Amino acid sequence: MPASDTAAAARGNENRFQSLTPASLSRTEKSSVIKLALAVLSARYRPGRAFTSPEDIEGFLRLKLAGRRNEVFGIVYLDTRHRLIEIAELFNGTVDGAAVYPRVVVQQALEKNAAAVVLFHNHPLGGKQVVNQPMIGSVLRKILGDDRMQLRQYLTA
Repeated sequence: MPASDTAAAARGNENRFQSLTPASLSRTEKSSVIKLALAVLSARYRPGRAFTSPEDIEGFLRLKLAGRRNEVFGIVYLDTRHRLIEIAELFNGTVDGAAVYPRVVVQQALEKNAAAVVLFHNHPLGGKQVVNQPMIGSVLRKILGDDRMQLRQYLTA
């Protein structure tokens, strides 16, 4: 292999970001890094990609919701093989709450022909506040008429 090809291959394997730390970046640079990371993750989490665990999308959602000033409630629509159909933000709220309408959640899931969903929301004030999951879950179960529905709570701070 010619020397120029070897050098190019070596550059392709090096991590140019390894030495960077958040403290060494300006506010503008941090913003650029976040935009770049979101672009990379958006390409990775495109329609048709299968998810095998909640951790597969947790990092994406944390990054997507980081820095939000208001609460956001959203949904990840999946097909029968847990492949991504779409990620959508359904409701926007205030700094300490968002009104969530279970009927709309179910209606949207049916319109997307989703076999499974992942519900998500953020806490712009930080911390891991208690979510009114039992109320939302009981309303969704009542609408769907399905006691087998599994609800898991994954909080993103």
